[in-house]
Amino acid sequence: MRYLSLPGTDLEVSQICLGSAEFGLKTDRAETFRLLDAFVARGGTFVDTAHCYSDWVPGEASRSEKVIGQWLEERGNRSRIVLATKGGIDFHRPGNPISLSEKDLDDDIGESLENLRTGTIDLYWLHRDEPSRSVDEIVRTLDRNVRRGRIRHLGCSNWRPERIAAANAFARANGLSPFVASQVEWSLARTFKPETPFDSSLPFMDPPTWRWHAATGFPAVAFSSQARGFFSVLHRHGEAALPERLRTHCLDDRTRRVHERLKKLSAETGETVEALCLASISSQTAFRGIPIIFTSRMEHLLESLTGADTHLSPEQLAFLMTE
Repeated sequence: MRYLSLPGTDLEVSQICLGSAEFGLKTDRAETFRLLDAFVARGGTFVDTAHCYSDWVPGEASRSEKVIGQWLEERGNRSRIVLATKGGIDFHRPGNPISLSEKDLDDDIGESLENLRTGTIDLYWLHRDEPSRSVDEIVRTLDRNVRRGRIRHLGCSNWRPERIAAANAFARANGLSPFVASQVEWSLARTFKPETPFDSSLPFMDPPTWRWHAATGFPAVAFSSQARGFFSVLHRHGEAALPERLRTHCLDDRTRRVHERLKKLSAETGETVEALCLASISSQTAFRGIPIIFTSRMEHLLESLTGADTHLSPEQLAFLMTE
């Protein structure tokens, strides 16, 4: 496993981040512990969750955070883990579930700390933007939580570059804590059709966003980095085996061309298609790219982690990313 430092922080993270959207839901406590143990045993240190994970299914709230908190407490390894969680969404809130008000964020952070059984969160993401709310108010709310010691560093998820830039300009001008990274949907499949029912305009790593990250050097942490297994299924079983959702959201002539390039590069390097998909993110040179992997199956986790040290040359990267 390779490691990298996040600019502007004292955080050193594993090149692969483990996501946890279904922990405590698709995986029970015992299986979640097994997956987390296997990730750490292979050098993983970066774990990502969210206050609202699995809340789209009725029942216990914040299942993912809670089971991760139990694992951290039982294993006694909190100091070894770079722990990230997200807030600002509450599926139990009437109307729009997104709120970045001072009260709602303070409540979310407090509940996350309790769920995770920790005194501080290493990297706290805002799960969504609330464009109607000023960046001034949002930054001040977050900075107060940093000064209280509840959060070490700040990030934003599903924010557009212009809003990130505005927030960080305000933070710098006022001596407040800035965002240090963006979490964004990013894969070689580059899905265009949003699935989230309450926000049909979620950003993703499109060419203008990539150019902004390259120009600023702002780190990007990529969710859906393997496009929900799109290229893996396509490569092993063909188009007919693709689930309807993947076929609808990912399959077109562009992704067919990408698949052909993946097959060619896999044959030349001996790396798996899955490893090459991750390496297309982690091999970026203009800015730090960190793929998030998520799975409820041990075999998929171990398969993905074989790509943790895969590195592409600039020529290989350009070959994969060519439109």
